[in-house]
Amino acid sequence: MKILAIDTAMNACSAAAFDGERGVCVRMSEPMVRGQAERLVPMLEELLRKASWEWRAISAIAVTVGPGAFTGLRIGLSTARALGVSLGVPVGGVTTLDVIARAVAVRGVVAEGQELAILIDTKRDDYYFQRFDPSGKALDEPRAASSEEIASVTVPDTLFAGDGAARFVNGAGLQGARLPGFDLVDPSVVADLALGQIRRGEPFARAEPLYLRSADVSKPKRLQRVLEQAMPCWRS
Repeated sequence: MKILAIDTAMNACSAAAFDGERGVCVRMSEPMVRGQAERLVPMLEELLRKASWEWRAISAIAVTVGPGAFTGLRIGLSTARALGVSLGVPVGGVTTLDVIARAVAVRGVVAEGQELAILIDTKRDDYYFQRFDPSGKALDEPRAASSEEIASVTVPDTLFAGDGAARFVNGAGLQGARLPGFDLVDPSVVADLALGQIRRGEPFARAEPLYLRSADVSKPKRLQRVLEQAMPCWRS
């Protein structure tokens, strides 16, 4: 089972080629706020060369479905779906929150009895937020939440990870509660989660975007001028 994993939902362009039979993973990741559309496919080609894979060797594709940046999220999803159709392989999705929680759980840094909160920066006043136990199992549903709401539902000694953790922890005066090193998605964990689903015989999660709020819609600031009024057709 060879899994190709893709992530462009956050501030990076990342991919991994995970050979489940041999337990070998080759990964690439480059931090970037924008530019994933131009970089992703060349990165995948480089990745497969490093892994000594042909495209036809891929058994399945895993991609992050959010929450994250709208444009980056769509780039990863559309690329994964297109590859899935062209290669005739299944495409599954995992959330960025689950991936970061799993990465923390593997490190074993959350003690028994503690909770883990993953915070992803929305570039607004709130955060994309979800709570997990030390094993990485979700304790509630993902949502967009304010600092006040997060503070009200998290228990004492909660540890915080994700690219929004520093802003929240500093604002709440919780020095020492942040877990550094988990600001971006590790694509090897994306592949590992997908492979776990397959091995357990679970249905591959659909690669559909996870939106935790409505799209921003605003009226144009400038009024549009009517250049031509509809006129009746001329009849001779």
